[in-house]
Parts: sequence; C-alpha cells; structure tokens
Amino acid sequence: MIRWFNLIFAFTLLLSACAPIQPPPAAPAPVAADSLPVDDLDAPLPVDPNVRVGALDNGLTYYVRRNTEPMNRAELWLAINAGSILEEDDQQGLAHFLEHMLFNGTENFPGFGVVDFLESIGMAFGPDVNARTSFDETVYTIQAPTNDPETLARALQVLKDWAAYATLDPEEIEQERGVIVEEWRLRDQTAAGRISNQLLPFILGDSRYAERLPIGDMDIVRSAPREAFTRFYETWYRPDLMAVIAVGDFDPDEMERLIQELFADLPMPDAPQPRPVYDLPSHEGTRYQVIDDPEQPSTQLTIFTLRPAEPIATVADVREDVTTDLYYLMMNSRLEEIARAADAPFLSASSGSGSLVRPVNAAVISASVQEEKALAAAEAIVTEIERARRHGFTETELERARNELLNLYERLYNERNNTASRNYADEYLRHFLTGEAIPSIELVFGLVQELLPQITLEEVNDKAAILADDDNRLLYITGPRKEETPLPSEDDLAAVVAALETAGIQPYVDSAVSADLIETPPEPAAIVDVMELPDLGVTILTLENGVRVLLKPTDFKDDEIVFNAISPGGSSLYPDEDFPNASTIDDVVNESGVGDFTQTDLAKALAGKSVTVTPYIRELTEGFDGNAAPANLETLF
Repeated sequence: MIRWFNLIFAFTLLLSACAPIQPPPAAPAPVAADSLPVDDLDAPLPVDPNVRVGALDNGLTYYVRRNTEPMNRAELWLAINAGSILEEDDQQGLAHFLEHMLFNGTENFPGFGVVDFLESIGMAFGPDVNARTSFDETVYTIQAPTNDPETLARALQVLKDWAAYATLDPEEIEQERGVIVEEWRLRDQTAAGRISNQLLPFILGDSRYAERLPIGDMDIVRSAPREAFTRFYETWYRPDLMAVIAVGDFDPDEMERLIQELFADLPMPDAPQPRPVYDLPSHEGTRYQVIDDPEQPSTQLTIFTLRPAEPIATVADVREDVTTDLYYLMMNSRLEEIARAADAPFLSASSGSGSLVRPVNAAVISASVQEEKALAAAEAIVTEIERARRHGFTETELERARNELLNLYERLYNERNNTASRNYADEYLRHFLTGEAIPSIELVFGLVQELLPQITLEEVNDKAAILADDDNRLLYITGPRKEETPLPSEDDLAAVVAALETAGIQPYVDSAVSADLIETPPEPAAIVDVMELPDLGVTILTLENGVRVLLKPTDFKDDEIVFNAISPGGSSLYPDEDFPNASTIDDVVNESGVGDFTQTDLAKALAGKSVTVTPYIRELTEGFDGNAAPANLETLF
C-alpha cells in the first residue's frame, strides 16, 4: 500500500468528467481482527481495533484514537465531503472562499475570535492550523495541546462552529475578496501558472472538473453576493457529509463523549440534495502535449496512464497492490541504472501511482531531462516500458524487490509506536472519503509476509501492461523556451512511440553481484579507554587507533541507529585552484560505487537492507552521515 504522490505539478491533481449521480462510497464494515481468514481473498480488511469509528444520529462520522506522538498534542480534523466540483455556476471559487471565511467569524468566535483563540494556545497557521479545498473535499485541521481539558474542548468547539455556525459577515466577505484575487494573481503570473493554463485543457478536456477549478472565476469571487456563500454552506456543510477525526494524547473515552455531546445537535436539512460523484471518461490512444515557457527552469517528461480508483478493502486488494508495488520497484531499479550511465538520456526517472481526483488514479513515469535530450529521454523511457511488457522481469529482480518491499513494511511495523498522529488522521480521512480500509500495521505486515512469497513472476509481469497501455495515456513535456535547443513537437513524440511498437527490443540482462561488500573484514581495534558522561547519557570509547566513539542511547525511533563520523580538515585545507574539486568530490564519491561494486551493483547488494551512508566535505570538516536498522548495522560499517 505504497503511495506515490509526486505527480509533477500540483495542477495535475485535477482530473475528471461528468458521470451519473451516485452516493458517496461506502466504508467497509468492521471485522474483528482475529477473525480475518487470510487465505480468503474476498475477506474484508478489519478496522484497526485501536481506532473507534462511530456515527451520530444526524449522520456525522467520527474517528477517535489515542496516540502519543507527539506527546500532549492532538490532531483535530473536520472533513467535509464537498469541494469545488459541487459549486453552481454562480458559485465558482466560493468553496475555497468559504474556507477562508470560516476563519473570519463564527457564532462562538466572532470576528477574529477563531484566530485569537488558536494563537492564545500557542498554535500557528501552517504547522498547527490549516485548511485546504480541493475538487471533492474540504478539510480543516488543528493540532491542539491536550494538557488542559478546557482548551481541548474549546478547540473542538471551533470545529463545530466551522461545521455549521459561520457568521459570513458581509463586511468580512468584502475584505477577503482581495486576498483570494491575490492568491490567484500570484499563481497565474508564474511559469507554473502559465504552463498550468495550457496543460489543464489537455488533461481535463470537456469535463466538469475543467469548469470547477478550486481557485474559481475571479469575476464571481469579486462580486458574489452573500446569498451564494450561504447557499453552498447550507447545502453541503451538513452532518451526513462530515467527519470529525481526533487522534492524539488524550483519554479516548472522554474524547468520544465530547464529540457525541458537541456534534449530536448539528442540524440536517429537511430535504438534503444527493451528493453527485463525477468520473473521467476514457479515450482511445495516447495524447501528446509540449509546453515551453521562457521562465521555466527545467525540463520534465511525464507519462500518465489513467485508471479507475479502487480503494483497498479486501485481502485480494492488498495482494493486487503489493504485486503492483513490486512492478514499480523493479521498473525504478532499471530507470536508476540507466540514469547512472555516463551518456544517460535523462537525469533521473521514477515510476509509481497516485490520485488525480477521487475517482481517477494514474500510473506515472516522470523524468527530469536536459532539453536537448528530451526526445531521447522519451525514446529511452518508452523503450523500458515496452521491454517490460514484451519480456517481463527476471527472478533475481523479483527477489530483490520482494526484499525491498518486505524491509519497508518491517520498518513501518517496528516503528509503529512512533507513528505521528497526523499520519493516522490522514488514513482515517481516506477511509471516510473513499472507503479505503484502515487495518492495523500488525495485520498488514502479517499479510505482506504471507503474500509476498506467493506472488509469482508471471503475476508481476502482467502488471507491465499498466504503463504500456496505449489507451487513456497522456505524454507531455514541459520545459524552458530556448531557440538554440527547442523542445520536440507533439508529432516528434508520437513518431517515437509509434516506431517503438515494431522496434526490436532485447530482454534485460540482470548482472549477478556478490553478497559480501568486503571479502576479508579488517581486524577490530581494541578499546583502550571508556568514559561515562551520566548527565548526558553518553559513553565515550577510545580505540587503539585513536578513533573516539560517542554512544548515546535514545528512544526516538525503535528501528534506527543514526551515526556521524567527523574529522577536522575540510575544503579549507586546499589551495584556491583546487577548491571546486574539494567542494564537489563528495558528490562524485556518493554517486560512485564502493570497492569492486559499481553504484548499480551496490544498490542490488543492499536491496532489502535499511542502510544509508553519505560522505561530505565541508569547509572545516569532512566525514560521513548515515543511519541503519539495528539488524543492518554491520552492513552500514
């Protein structure tokens, strides 16, 4: 269940078209964790027993979980299953505008009362208090202190006021119009904004989403009457489209009681409107787009293959998701290997999947390229897509990918007691909005351990069709406008892809690597002195070769040891003519292998291990930074 969120530009998270009106997706019914038949692929995933999921008589859903990371803090979220996609023609931009207005006066917090209260308890906008409006939902978040019960209850009252008791003062609306227009102006008058304005019609086409961008229509933002705001607020801010999420260092019994007491009387409309859902219609073939801008600093190549979003809800869904993750891990290893070549056609590339809008996911390959190599990069990436489709992967690649994926889940499991409350809140938000299951990490790790050995190479190779499917595919390049190195045209890209359909492409050859980084480890250096610093909890060991080792036990993480090796010196020791070399050679070393291992060989040898070592040369020092799981400490050294 790995998520790949870097979908190049924020505005590419904007995609869909009209579909029939449907109810919001239903959440899977809870199942007792100890009754899950793991060999039954149709078995629904049980809700984590550590979270309480409930519903009030008015339809509001709530989630409550005690979690102590960070201590004395709680994440309090209000989720509204409504966003800009639900705006009427005269409301375009008001879902986002309304989000602003909820900070400008409510029944129990008039004027700037919300802001004053949150600042009075030490909360700051950004890290502690925030809100966001997208096409399909609006979410308000507060991180509140929990050491004072009255303060915590007051913070929950803010959520309740946001839910139904905003004042929407006409004077405040007038003052806020300029803020929204300035947000729009700053976005629109940049290279990203200009590229967005050209790219959006290519991605969105003739769809409802193209007509309901969250920033909205500035003519409406400048002039919409208060009635248009209240109509949206009263229609869509209602309990059956709301969830209250509370995760943090508190008594869960008391938190559940507070939520039930505070939110039970939120009013429901007498005749609530059905909440429509929209989808993206399919299209035949691959569409191409090239966009340049004189202020765009870099060139990016992106391939999207659009697919229906299907929330993970059963054991079969987990197996499908793990199989897909294995495919992306192996594809990424091949792309990384190409990028390390001296004459690489791209600087970096990676594949994965992510959400565009709620009903639509995208399988993605994204690459950073030099503008003069943009066409070569497209050819190289589509070649790898075709190579995987025609010839598949190898058993040795699959074994490494299995080890990597298992290691990832093992680390999540080992660090389960250090999971941030915000991460849990985000999971529960997806459960509310999409019906994605929220099982415990213990259950998921157990499933992954059992499923990984069962997944065959043939199953993973079947996934190669995801990125190779010509239908519902978008290929576009964005980059700087330079007369000396113009970007290729759409026709150039289409010709490259068409030629590769019949080109001869050889299977990938996976080179074998030794498992031992050092054939004969050096003899250990004896400890000649031990010094304790009890006030700091530090032990200093002096070795016979003069090295001093400072040991400091911590409980910040359960599955990580962090180290730093440092010595005095650095680039200041070298004459001016050598300074460029001295200040950049650490990057060269970091991108080179070690010993007889190339960087590609090293990546293969370390597959499935949690080990990071990074050399550095600073002005007055040089050394190494890194970390490892305790089980991989010897490998790190």
